[in-house]
Amino acid sequence: MIPVYQNGKGLDSFKFFYRNFLEICTSHKKERKAMAFAFILYDFNNPAIHDILNSESYWLSLNSISGEYLSIFSINYLKAETQRKDFRSIIRNWINPSVSTSQLIEKYFDKGIVIKYPAVMFFQVHDKKVFDYVLIQLDEQNLQDAFKELEGYISSAVSQLAGVSEEHKGNVKEVFNLVKTEVSGRRSIKVTKRGFKKATSFAGFISTILGLKG
Repeated sequence: MIPVYQNGKGLDSFKFFYRNFLEICTSHKKERKAMAFAFILYDFNNPAIHDILNSESYWLSLNSISGEYLSIFSINYLKAETQRKDFRSIIRNWINPSVSTSQLIEKYFDKGIVIKYPAVMFFQVHDKKVFDYVLIQLDEQNLQDAFKELEGYISSAVSQLAGVSEEHKGNVKEVFNLVKTEVSGRRSIKVTKRGFKKATSFAGFISTILGLKG
């Protein structure tokens, strides 16, 4: 888990991250800190995701799960040590994380990507460029449910990466396809279940109305 601070300075600032994004990812792979990458995307309308990223227990849990398999980036907008008495003046200058996200994605990914926040993007870097990616929308608004949802996608991606033998780790396309297939399948199942639940709830509602009419 690597937080990037919009108002940070030096190595943890968004400015440094923006300029050196590909180099950072490449170095993580060379140093065996990661086999692939993820980017947690949110804006000011997603308090649950913000709370997860700023909760020590949730952060440590995701950091432990990602381990040496995934480097997970997120853009934060306030470092704890910058909090001062003039807190209100600080928040007036906050930049929505989605603004920085758009800048980064436009430069390194596809300009035409439309993101519905919050989301998590899994991606792979190879030969100093973004090789492939998959964007997964997040749905849950309740803090605990939002954590379980995010943790589920990360765990499923890690499970695929952890199963790759040493001799096959260099097969970049095949390895990342495992991640794409796993998280996309998990997303499809979730959407299908939600659609079925809504359909059955609606059917029950209609049955109740018809019963009243009878």
